Parts: sequence; structure tokens; C-alpha cells
Amino acid sequence: MQLKDIINIDEINKKICEKMLEKLNEKYNEEFEINTFGQRIGNGTCDTASFVCSPKENKKIVFDSMIKTNFIDFDDNYSQRKECSKIEEDIKDIFSNNNIKIINRVELEDNEIFADIFISGTISDDQINTIFNSINQKYKANDLYFFIYEIKDEEFESYKEKSKFMTDLKSIGLNNKDLLKKYIVKIISNEIRIVK
Repeated sequence: MQLKDIINIDEINKKICEKMLEKLNEKYNEEFEINTFGQRIGNGTCDTASFVCSPKENKKIVFDSMIKTNFIDFDDNYSQRKECSKIEEDIKDIFSNNNIKIINRVELEDNEIFADIFISGTISDDQINTIFNSINQKYKANDLYFFIYEIKDEEFESYKEKSKFMTDLKSIGLNNKDLLKKYIVKIISNEIRIVK
């Protein structure tokens, strides 16, 4: 998204967007773009603007960033989301190799991987075992926690579109009528456990 595409942006917030992009470009020596503009400056009480951004070269990576009105203090989680994005692609490939479409977001915390996974339709216990054995082989040094949401096939694409610029799936607003089943798959010390 270009700055001109952000609706109802005033000059102060336009300058803040430009500064955020400048700071990211300097920090990572890459070009970025703003996907969504969250919290804005200008209501008298807010001194921080927040964004969801992507590198121009890989729009699959979405990350959070923020900047204070002093244009000095800023923060982002690009490095972590870049690493998470690689894991998300690995997981997506493993599911895809088993003819299953998913949307996923991963978080890393110390030696643990947490993933929210939206699945188009349902999967069998055999598929679960095959898929999670493959994931375990790739990430056996980590404890893994997967929060699985099986979604009606006909609703899956709308969730995929909604999730495009989200750094997590928790805020997607999952409608219970679209949910077929949810459960947790834990892989701890290379042992796969399903909690339904």
C-alpha cells in the first residue's frame, strides 16, 4: 500500500508513515511498505503510531511496527516475524504435500514454537499423525504447540483474505458457525499428543 492509498490521512500522520518507512529502511537496508495503519497520532492523548508492514520483496512476511511522535523511538518485530515466516512456509508445505490447505501464524518463544492453524475442512487422525511426524522431524529440537481450527471449506477463502495483513490469527474474529472442530496438538520431547 502506498501512502496515497491510506484514506483520510492528515499531514502529521503522513509524515509519521514516511518516517516509519525511513527508519525501517535504514535499520534493515531493505525497502518496506505499510499494509495497514493502526493507531494514529492526533487525538491529543496518543504519542505512538502503529502499523502492519511488509518488505517489498516478500509480502508474505507481515510484521508490527510502531513509532513515537518524537521520530526517534520506534520498534518492530521484523526479525522475529521473518524467522516465523520461514517456519510458517515449512508447515504450509508439509500440509500442502498432504493436499490440505491452511492459513497459519507462528510465534517463537525461547525453545518453543506456537502455531495457530486454520484448516480448510477436516483432516483424519492418520493425516494428523503423518503431518505432525514430518513437522517433528524438522523441528525436533523444539517443543511445539499447534492450535488447530478446522473451518468449513466454503468459508476458508474469506478467512484467507482477512488474514493477509494480520500478524496473528487470534484477532481474525472466527465465527463459531464456520468452525467444524478445534483441538491442540502438542509435540513435547518428540512425543505427539492430541488434546480434543
